[in-house]
This record gives sequence, C-alpha cells and structure tokens, in this order.
Amino acid sequence: MMAQSNNDNDHYWNKNLLQVITRYRHDTKFHFNSMNLIDNDIPIIVKELLINEHCTELHLSSNRLTSEGARILAQALETNTFLELLDLTSNRLKDDGVQHLAAAFRLDRHLKYLRLGTNAITDAGAEHIARILLQNRR
Repeated sequence: MMAQSNNDNDHYWNKNLLQVITRYRHDTKFHFNSMNLIDNDIPIIVKELLINEHCTELHLSSNRLTSEGARILAQALETNTFLELLDLTSNRLKDDGVQHLAAAFRLDRHLKYLRLGTNAITDAGAEHIARILLQNRR
C-alpha cells in the first residue's frame, strides 16, 4: 500500500496511516508493515499510539525509516512502559538509529522483543545494542 501524504513542511499527514490507526485504535497490536512509511510518519504513530497505554506490539517492518525515525521513536519509548515488541526489520536505521534506540532501552525494561534485521547495522552497532539489552536483563 503506497502512503498518500501531504507535506507542506508545517503540516505533514499520511491519509492511509491515519485510516489504519483509526480503524484499529482499540487493538493492542499494530501492524504498519510495508506501508512505505517515512520518518515524518513516526510522530503520528507516537501521538496516536505510544502515548496511549494499550499498544503492546508495534510492527514497522519494510518501510523507509532512518535513524531520524529511530530517534523520534526512542524519545517516546523513554516514557512508554507498555510496549513489549518493536519490529523495525528491513528499514534504513544503520548504526546511528541503533544508538538512538539503545539510549531509550537503558531506561525501558519492559520491551521483550526487538527486531532489527536488514537495517545495514554493522558489528559495532549490533554489539552496542546487545550490551544495552544484556544490562537490562540484570
């Protein structure tokens, strides 16, 4: 599904994303896989889902998210205590995105599943996130 959006610099919106959120607003598991989402979509998801305390799974695989999207997500995760699964497989996060997420995971001990495959993460980025996740196990 191709995202339909408006971007006039001040007021970005994604019609398809908002329709999916509205349709499944009371669910606990949200699947936004392969929706061609970009970093500008993440504030919408944060505002509509992560602020609410019922989102336990967030699937964002196979989109066009970069380290900027990861940074925005990480900020929201610092105060979210309900999200248990975050799937960011097949995006464009790279090591910078992992750095942002790792900072949030230092504080979040509720996340049980993190999927980051196919994000151009180097061994150094993988080691960094692994260290943080291991610290949270203690």
